[in-house]
Amino acid sequence: MNLVEVKDLVVRFRTDEGIVSAVNGVSFDIAVGKTMGLVGESGCGKSVTADAIMSILPDNGWIENGSIIYNSLHEGSFNVAELGKKDKKLELVHGKEMAMIFQEPSTSFCPVYTIGNQIIEAIALHTNIPKDEQREYCIELLHKVRISNPEQRIDEYPYQLSGGMRQRAMIAMALAGSPRLLIADEPTTSLDVTVQAQILNLLLDLQQELGMSMLMINHNIGIIAETTDMVGVMYLGKIVELAPTKELLANPMHPYTRDLFRSILQVTDQKGRKLAFIEGSVPDAYNIPKGCAYHPRCGQAIDGLCDTELPVNCDISDTHRVSCHLYNKRAQ
Repeated sequence: MNLVEVKDLVVRFRTDEGIVSAVNGVSFDIAVGKTMGLVGESGCGKSVTADAIMSILPDNGWIENGSIIYNSLHEGSFNVAELGKKDKKLELVHGKEMAMIFQEPSTSFCPVYTIGNQIIEAIALHTNIPKDEQREYCIELLHKVRISNPEQRIDEYPYQLSGGMRQRAMIAMALAGSPRLLIADEPTTSLDVTVQAQILNLLLDLQQELGMSMLMINHNIGIIAETTDMVGVMYLGKIVELAPTKELLANPMHPYTRDLFRSILQVTDQKGRKLAFIEGSVPDAYNIPKGCAYHPRCGQAIDGLCDTELPVNCDISDTHRVSCHLYNKRAQ
């Protein structure tokens, strides 16, 4: 059973320079109790997709097409993409059904209030726990995310906590309403490697304990490999390859996916091997290249095809989908 079903999602932004095509026809499902991963370079639309699911797009952004079906235990199935900014169902979506862990915890906490005050505010907003029990529940949450001495930490300010501690406190605040979907948007980017591993293990343990579904957004394929069940590889607002994580790691099909894998350092690398890299950069979203958006950087691009026609989705298997002319009958 799927908790979230995203289909043909298109998101646009209006700016002074013109219309930005941030997400262009993204489709994927998040199964109950499973983790879906989105991986790709910065600027590929991963975070915008998450914001659309949470219905927290900025005022200059809008969903132009597509649907985001959420299967709620309380309200049944409904389309998040159709909710207005003042729709009462957003009170259900934000905190109670869905929660998000952001990339930088320092920006998620107000510096002039204690960690406890801010987590208790989330508890009061998203639960029916009596006021005289909210502090104890906050301590319980801090203990659950493995913050040492939570009875003391609850009265400390964000600047008094290390980066790893702040990240754990942000996870505790996200869990306040017992969400069914937790969106982790680059949750370990600002942390050192040891703390990264601790946070990732914590998220996986909490998922197993609480039965949550997760959407893991990251540009690090190693983290995606360790934490997800399904993964979508995004490039310039599109998912170019979608497959179970183990299958994708064993058999990457899209040239972009292969190039990403090739650019990762391996323990088995021979001494002196030059690090591979993808030439060029992600094109400007104001002016997306015609045809396959990756063709200007692709070493396998087919002249007269990849630079003129959009590739269609090809089913490699029942669960493995790739969008590339190399697997289209016309290109064979």
